[in-house]
Amino acid sequence: MIYKEKIPKVNQMAVIAITNNPNELIQALYQGIRDHTITTWLVDDDGDITIARQIWRHKAWFSIKSNSSSVIFGIIPSMKHPMTKELYGVYHGRLAATILANFDEMIGNITLTSGYLEDYDVVQSILPPL
Repeated sequence: MIYKEKIPKVNQMAVIAITNNPNELIQALYQGIRDHTITTWLVDDDGDITIARQIWRHKAWFSIKSNSSSVIFGIIPSMKHPMTKELYGVYHGRLAATILANFDEMIGNITLTSGYLEDYDVVQSILPPL
């Protein structure tokens, strides 16, 4: 069984893709994962995505939300694995790379925040690497 932890949100941290059509970007990402043109991510029953590679799989997830001009990817930690700076960096970097490599024509820019984004992230703290 996979365990995602829902904990209080504080500060600011997320991946934000600025786009004219947020729903189109979200659907294109899900479609790419479903048809295996994007092999670096898996989607779960909640619509959250996790890295497909076994070493990182299910150590965190991104929830996907949108507003009128952007798609916001908020990170969700695993209950079994602490959110380290390495894990945070890998997840955010891989997601940014995926968006740039597959959907650059759909976005104006992409931002990776260094803190927590209230209402999107569910991480209380990031632990230093062990």
